[in-house]
Amino acid sequence: MNPFDLPGPQFLVFYLALAVGVHLLYKPLARALIERSSGRSGGFPFDLRGADPYLIAYLRGQSNETARVAIISLLDRGLLKSEGGLLTALPGAADQVHRPLERAVLRVFESPAGGALIYRDVTFEKACEGLKSELARLELIPDDDRRFSLFLLRAGSLATLVGVAAAKILIAFERGHYNVEYLIVLTIVASIALLKRKALLRTRKGDAALAEVRSNFAPLKQRAAEIELGGGSRDLAMLSAIFGVTALQGAALAQAQVLFPATMKVQGVAGSSCGGSSCGNLSSCSGGSSCGGGGCGGCGG
Repeated sequence: MNPFDLPGPQFLVFYLALAVGVHLLYKPLARALIERSSGRSGGFPFDLRGADPYLIAYLRGQSNETARVAIISLLDRGLLKSEGGLLTALPGAADQVHRPLERAVLRVFESPAGGALIYRDVTFEKACEGLKSELARLELIPDDDRRFSLFLLRAGSLATLVGVAAAKILIAFERGHYNVEYLIVLTIVASIALLKRKALLRTRKGDAALAEVRSNFAPLKQRAAEIELGGGSRDLAMLSAIFGVTALQGAALAQAQVLFPATMKVQGVAGSSCGGSSCGNLSSCSGGSSCGGGGCGGCGG
């Protein structure tokens, strides 16, 4: 039976089943697209003794995570300073670094600005291209061809949902039926739900590599409280790269809460009720209370 000949209520059931089917098939199809092998093989992709924190950060959360790790690293090394929630590069700091992405960060903050400004910087995004290319070469993230395939899958799925609904609406109008409001609403809901589906950032090989890095660096996370901001060691950058800025403690976590409040909120770290410019182990603010002293950001009030 032609589904377009179904009466309104029955077609709504059919369309709902179609929408559910499209959503159920989307993830396995997307996974199949990005798992296509190029024939390359290899063991564990990172030399743990010399692992690049920026490469790991990009694997975990692309350029935005890389930006946060770079800012924390530059603060730790004294090339950036933070005051009142604004970042400022030290004079001449951009000439003291060799990596283009660090230079891009320091250029952005030659004048005082909030940390979120780096997310919109085209130069920094371009500086991350090398990380993206290396991870794609290792088949830890989808390459450009696979990303385009994912785009086509999403576009095709959306076209199916909208096309079927539009065809039924046109047929209904031709037959003098205009009660299509429920179908329109269902189409909008199904389409928005599809568009809101998160993209697959990593291949299974990438997920396995990230899990292994986290396992190998578990002792680093366990001694996070001992890693002080301003020490200039590699440990702070590695900690934030592998586990995220929410894994920081003490003054480093306080700075992260001031500079990246939206990220800290999304990842489940509240502000603290500590004062001054640095904090110890942070406790969550309760109710609508606000931080005292210099504040640590993310609190209510």
